[in-house]
Amino acid sequence: RRRKQTRWVDASFARLEQRVMLGFYGVRKLRDSRRISDRLRYRSVPLDEFTPTGRTIDYLNRIDIDEIYDLDSPNATTKPLEFVCNQIIYSYIFTPGFNEEGFLEDLFFASDRQKDSKVFRISIDEIVSIFEEVGNNYPSNFSMTRLRQGSRKKVSIEVDRERTFPS
Repeated sequence: RRRKQTRWVDASFARLEQRVMLGFYGVRKLRDSRRISDRLRYRSVPLDEFTPTGRTIDYLNRIDIDEIYDLDSPNATTKPLEFVCNQIIYSYIFTPGFNEEGFLEDLFFASDRQKDSKVFRISIDEIVSIFEEVGNNYPSNFSMTRLRQGSRKKVSIEVDRERTFPS
């Protein structure tokens, strides 16, 4: 619904940030508690990363993405789902990106630790895809094997079938 929105007030930005952050918190919680399949737990997420322009990145200018990062030189990369969850949950930079028509297209994000070396961009379509995959992922097999005197364990989670529900 927010993708087609063209008028963004402060409350809209706050709701977007809240929903995305809570969504990724939920994904991380399910991932860490092994409630989703291994395939999804170790999923790679396509991102673009941008390097800083050299300007100081602080609380006053962190929304001026185009001034503090070189947005003309994206570097396509992939990062583990766990990395993306943590970067968004602990984001210092969380800024929506809009296309030429004014529609929400992507999000720029970076944690406090990461902000001085790069900022990441993820498409809204990718976020929706992650949330849908996690929401439709119902593991049906779980196995655990203890290795060498109980010090380590191997855990495997499988999905025999994935259920999808109508929107």
